[in-house]
Amino acid sequence: MTADEFDPASVPRFPIFSLVLNEDEGLVELDGLAIEPALGEQPKDAGIAEVVQKIKAHRLQAVRVRARTGVDDEVWDLVVTDQGNTYDVTPSISVETNSVKRRKYIAIIAGTAAVGVTAVAVVLMVTNSAKTPQPVGWDTPGVNAQIPVALPSGFATTATWSLPVDKNSTVTILNTGHLVSSDQAGNLVARDPKTGQPKWTGSEAPANIGELDQTTWAGTPSVAAASERALRVWDLRTPADGGVSVAHSIAVTNEEHVDTDGPTPFINRGDWVVSLPANDFSIRDVIIPAGTLPVLASLNDDITVIGRTNLHVVAADGSVTKTLPFTPPKSTAGQPTVSWVLDDTHVLVGWKGTTSVLAIVDTTTGKIAASSKVRNLPREEADILSDPNSKTAVLERLAINHGDKPAIKTLEDFQTTTIHEGIAYGEFPEGPAAVNLLTLTKPTPWATYTAEDPAPNLVTDDAAYVVTPMLDQTVLYRAERSE
Repeated sequence: MTADEFDPASVPRFPIFSLVLNEDEGLVELDGLAIEPALGEQPKDAGIAEVVQKIKAHRLQAVRVRARTGVDDEVWDLVVTDQGNTYDVTPSISVETNSVKRRKYIAIIAGTAAVGVTAVAVVLMVTNSAKTPQPVGWDTPGVNAQIPVALPSGFATTATWSLPVDKNSTVTILNTGHLVSSDQAGNLVARDPKTGQPKWTGSEAPANIGELDQTTWAGTPSVAAASERALRVWDLRTPADGGVSVAHSIAVTNEEHVDTDGPTPFINRGDWVVSLPANDFSIRDVIIPAGTLPVLASLNDDITVIGRTNLHVVAADGSVTKTLPFTPPKSTAGQPTVSWVLDDTHVLVGWKGTTSVLAIVDTTTGKIAASSKVRNLPREEADILSDPNSKTAVLERLAINHGDKPAIKTLEDFQTTTIHEGIAYGEFPEGPAAVNLLTLTKPTPWATYTAEDPAPNLVTDDAAYVVTPMLDQTVLYRAERSE
């Protein structure tokens, strides 16, 4: 049925679901049950998505929506089709001042993506703070615990909070600011950085949390990690029952290369076949031009590939939608062999030969920003540490700048653990130190308690985080910036 043929009056008026939305507090309830928005997800999107799951079970085809402010009890009736079309079916209201409010609450629904909603009426209520459901209590653990290792100057020596984690855990951060580590049960846990409170849990944490990347899988906010035999993906939306998000596993072989650093993951299967994310955490294959290397997958399902003399953008159906001339660095021959994603528009590409070469390529222009001969190319499976704000990165012992002064330089005798605002924190032979990746001056050490003190696992604008043994446990500590 087309939009022109649809009759909103034909939509049944019952049953009715009650959806409570408090945008100010970021809280949502469906029929009295709290809904936790996914990390980075808007409350209205989380609420509608939860409604969709429930009404699909009823096998209906359109939905009535009642929007209520919860402040002055103004009510508007809408109908939403399974195509996402929205109709205002409110009885005529002559008061002109109501029109602005009506448009606001229609926009709450109309702004949500078409998610296949069907024939159930929904009550959408925007509440004030006095009616906000209170979150489950959380006692911040390990407050003021002594941190047993020395951190760089400028960070506290006692913890804002601390808690035990898996003995093999490290810690990483999502773009929402939530921290991800593995707990003692082997689960992935995303936490509030200020309090350590769990906000999301995923099953079967990867052995190396550092391999975990935040991504989008066919429109779903996710985290992903690749191993020798599988690509595993976790939905960052909390399950309807409030439980644990189960890892979805996609088998790969040792010969296949998985990239999770870009906007969306891809698998280079070989034989000019690339697998891209599909619905329900499945994959679909795309044929790319022979003689090219896939380097970047975008959220609109385009794949950027680089050949000997051209850069192509390939659509999901295999058609080439854009071609740019590409001039490879001198001393290279044939197509590139390896690549790593630096950001949404820059990749690091390598050519293997008598003299191996790395180059920073701008995928929007096909131009090389910088190149360098290297003794050996980094391992294809090597993890790249990136700092988007400073446009710097570290790949094994290489320092990469893809900002105003692009460059690829060797980082001698330094093992990086984290980067923040262009400063790499890590280990060199004399102990933990910091290196400015923009200037590559000599590493700056800091005073330590013992020769074994590690560098912080993560540094942010307001804190440093370190995972270290404490007697018979492994503990994650948050140290506030003190200056």
